[in-house]
Amino acid sequence: IHLKPGTIAGMGSTGDIKYVYIFSIIAGFILITACINFMNLSTARSGKRAREVGLRKAIGSGRRELIGQFFCEATIYSLFSLLAAVILVILLLPTFNSLSGKELVFNPASNKALTLMLIGTVVFTGIVSGSYPALFLSSFKPAKVLSGSLNSGKSGKIFRKVLVSFQFILTISLITGTFIIKDQLMFIRNQKLGYNKDAVVCIKLKGDLNQRTDLLNAQMKSIKNVINSTAVSDLPSRVRTSFIVREWEGSEPNSQILANLIHTDYEFANTLGLKMVSGHYYSRELLSDTVNGIVLNEAAVKVAGIDSPVGKSFLDRKIIGVVKDFHFESLHEKINPLVIAFVPERTSDLMVKINSTNIHSTLEEMEKKWAEIAPGFPFEYKFLDEHIEEEYAADQRIEDIINAFTYLIVFIACLGLFGLAAYTAEQRKKEIGVRKVLGSSVSSIVILLSREFTRWVILANVFAWPLSYYIMNKWLEGFAYRTELDWWIFFLSGAAALLISLLTVIYQAVKAALKNPVDSLRNE
Repeated sequence: IHLKPGTIAGMGSTGDIKYVYIFSIIAGFILITACINFMNLSTARSGKRAREVGLRKAIGSGRRELIGQFFCEATIYSLFSLLAAVILVILLLPTFNSLSGKELVFNPASNKALTLMLIGTVVFTGIVSGSYPALFLSSFKPAKVLSGSLNSGKSGKIFRKVLVSFQFILTISLITGTFIIKDQLMFIRNQKLGYNKDAVVCIKLKGDLNQRTDLLNAQMKSIKNVINSTAVSDLPSRVRTSFIVREWEGSEPNSQILANLIHTDYEFANTLGLKMVSGHYYSRELLSDTVNGIVLNEAAVKVAGIDSPVGKSFLDRKIIGVVKDFHFESLHEKINPLVIAFVPERTSDLMVKINSTNIHSTLEEMEKKWAEIAPGFPFEYKFLDEHIEEEYAADQRIEDIINAFTYLIVFIACLGLFGLAAYTAEQRKKEIGVRKVLGSSVSSIVILLSREFTRWVILANVFAWPLSYYIMNKWLEGFAYRTELDWWIFFLSGAAALLISLLTVIYQAVKAALKNPVDSLRNE
């Protein structure tokens, strides 16, 4: 019921299993990004370990022992990382609970599944991150290493750059996802709902107060800044009740439609500013309509296939009016058929439309009046637009969590890029010295060192854009009303990733370019 879409006995899902999958995949991406950094930096600095490998091989160590050694080293790093991670989780869990709206508890000692998962993650990380360094370093030939003629070769450099590109494919995809989620939530906030939601105070009707709605409405409307008042069974942002309609004038045999139902009174349409497309709403001048009449929305008329609906029978009643479609559920759902029935005694909330000026003093007056007409019942209220915001609270939390994931993966990717840039600058320090002696400017050397990284980041966009388009298009399918996937979002994400990579690399490039060439060439 909680994670699966659809309803069971009228209980709607409040979570979504796809977000469990999405967050698990992103967590996996972040772990793989860290593994890639380890592989890159281990192989980039292979020269530091080459002599050790050569000596071990020369005195009889086999390749299998060396591979085992490097795998063990990576697993030990992973184990120490786990200990640090556990401490961080304990410290940051309250913040995460606040961010996610959950009350999660981290206690591996009492959770065997979690303990096994953590051990499995350590082993997995050790194997993945240690695989390439172990196979690469253990393949060195002792004669070449000890003679000083070791060269990691072109294939090693290409492999490292492919790994950097893969990191930035993930990074660009997450940045794109962040932009699109923000755009969708902004679209929701600015979407016209078909009714006036501003300055509407919603008060819960407890006990037998729904039997006194006429009195409550009249007393509320007697307050100076109150414009109108109505009683409803469901707030217009969350009409949950539904039923099957099987009979209406002109229906085919065995035909049926699923319609939502809201019970209300005379002032519902006026309070929310609903428009009638045909017929009229319930009126005190036509009391027979409250017994024999029914009001539908446009979607109900369309789905039922009723032409000229006013005056035709529906649910053994006469259709007296058709109200213009409005969003009575979240924008995740399309506008479904709605039946508005006049049954004030089945209402559960009072909605009071007030003037948007002097709201505080109006609320004080309303509370005083409430104490007079409903003594013993607390004056508990919330504004309608707050209820509407709650419908998208989960989406807002998802945006916040995705933002946190994005910052984290960008930071980890930049750490790896920073290390590789430092290594590249160190490897090419003599070349840089020669270029400076021959007249190269600082800017030309910075461009030289930055260019090889930036072109791989640009290449990452080619793969990241279609991937993020597919994933975010699937996410947007969860909204019946959604924003467009504009090209500028993908371009902006790619530009942001490129700028981040340039800022990461440029520090090392400038540092290398500003060095005195005498320092790097003094031994030549």
